[in-house]
Amino acid sequence: MSFALDFWTLSMLFLLLGLGGKILGGGLVHWGRTRNTWEALTCGLALNGRGSVDLVLAALAFELGFLPSPIFGALVASILVSIPLTSWLLRKTLKRACAEFQTAEICPEDRPLI
Repeated sequence: MSFALDFWTLSMLFLLLGLGGKILGGGLVHWGRTRNTWEALTCGLALNGRGSVDLVLAALAFELGFLPSPIFGALVASILVSIPLTSWLLRKTLKRACAEFQTAEICPEDRPLI
């Protein structure tokens, strides 16, 4: 029995696993320390960064023959989508965290949020 996923399904699966893993991993640790849900979500999202390390590792795995071309393409697509998505989500959660909890550790003191 063969199991195949199309390009977009595989890309979305990688995107959800990548974002979800970092949000759960980093967010749960932060939430355990502060019990502030929005701040924990913001910290988890901040772990997603810009995707440069992900791209380098995917390219290296592809060149060494560990990744077939379709999976490499799906990984690159998910990384490229996660970059602007993370920025947008991070801005939204940071606004919410700082609006509800002015004493949150992650709120900028000297400039307003955009």
